[in-house]
Amino acid sequence: MTKLLTFDITNTIIRVMGSVGQQYANVAGVYGLRANASILDQSFKSAWKKQNAQYPNFGCQQGLSSYRWWTELVINCLTEAGYSGNDNLPTIANHLYAHFSTGKGWEVFPTSVCTTLDEIKRKYPTMKLGVISNFDERLDNILQSLAIRHYFDFVLPSGLAKVAKPDVKIFHLALDIAGVRPSEAIHVGDNVTNDYFGARGVGMTALLLYHAGQIMPKEVDESYVIHNLSGIFNHIK
Repeated sequence: MTKLLTFDITNTIIRVMGSVGQQYANVAGVYGLRANASILDQSFKSAWKKQNAQYPNFGCQQGLSSYRWWTELVINCLTEAGYSGNDNLPTIANHLYAHFSTGKGWEVFPTSVCTTLDEIKRKYPTMKLGVISNFDERLDNILQSLAIRHYFDFVLPSGLAKVAKPDVKIFHLALDIAGVRPSEAIHVGDNVTNDYFGARGVGMTALLLYHAGQIMPKEVDESYVIHNLSGIFNHIK
């Protein structure tokens, strides 16, 4: 019997509104910096990879605050995009950290999320719902701002857990919080490594939310691939 259903967040339940580059360009414009959103999209990907490689999981094991981690990343992103030397870069970074701390920079996606979560709550009132996300401590507030926090019994961001997916430790933490066995839990997410193989590594049922154009490794069991969240119902025991 399924007693726990956990979700990844980014690109499973919510997504950045528009694009990261567009959001960065909009805020930069407030301070007189005309930035190209497409260039920022590319420099963000590069800056994020470098920052995460040097300071994994928002630097939580190295004494960094998420604020320092993200503001450094933003400044590096803007610098790499060709906007170095602007005195407003720290101010822009500070603004963006606050901006993405609320629902302003995010949107619930797909639009069927709330309908599906409502149906789960109605059909399975005793089932616990949780979040396991590679995110910093702002996640709880973001979900509240988007009016979806009430769906979840707990929210477990990697920055607070001090361990990130696909490490099985974060899945074990979620199971302990819910008080259930792996065989009684399902995890849903869109990342093959972090969500599908991560959850399977601890013995949970893992459902991979497929996005158009996503590369599907042959190791993924297609019977556990869903194309929308309503596919969850076929796997609840």
